[in-house]
Amino acid sequence: RCSLERRTYMSLAEPRVRHPLSRRDASYALAILTVINFLNYIDRYVVASLFEPIKRDLQFSDTQLGWLLSAFILSYAVTAPVFGRLGDLHARKYLVATGVAFWSFATAGAGFVRSFWQMWLPRALVGVGEASYATLAPTMVADYFAPARRGRVLAVFYAAIPAGSAMGFVLGGQLAHVVG
Repeated sequence: RCSLERRTYMSLAEPRVRHPLSRRDASYALAILTVINFLNYIDRYVVASLFEPIKRDLQFSDTQLGWLLSAFILSYAVTAPVFGRLGDLHARKYLVATGVAFWSFATAGAGFVRSFWQMWLPRALVGVGEASYATLAPTMVADYFAPARRGRVLAVFYAAIPAGSAMGFVLGGQLAHVVG
C-alpha cells in the first residue's frame, strides 16, 4: 500500500509537459508570461491610483469606490478555484490566452463607462480574466523548467508583481496629472 501511495503521489508531482521546451523556447515563454504578469499588476493598481479623478468625474461615493475594488476581488476569489480545476482538465495555454483577452477587453470597456454599474461590471470581469492568468501561468512556468531552475525562474516571473504594482501607481498618477 505504501508503494502505491508513493507512486500516486509521484505521478501527481511530475510536470505535465512530457517533452520539455528547448531552453530558448522556455526562456521565451517565461519572458512573455512575465511581461503579461507585469501588465496584469499595472492594470490592477492603475485604477486604485485614479480613485479621486474617477470619484470626481463619475460622481461616485466612497462606498461605490470600495465596491469597485470589491467587484474585482470577489470575482477573482470565486473564479480562481474554477480555473485551477479547468487547468487540470484542459490545455492551460488556451485558458490563459482566453483569460488575458477577456481581461483586456473588460479593461478597455471600463474606459467608456458613465455610471457606477457600468464600471462595476468591467472591474468584475477583469477579476475573472486575471484569476485565469494568475492561477495557471505559474504552473506553466513550472512545467517549462527543470526542478533545479524553477525557483529562479519563478522569482523572475513574480518580480513582475511589485514592479507592475509600482508602475500602475506611477502611470495612474501621470494619467491623472495629464487628463486632470
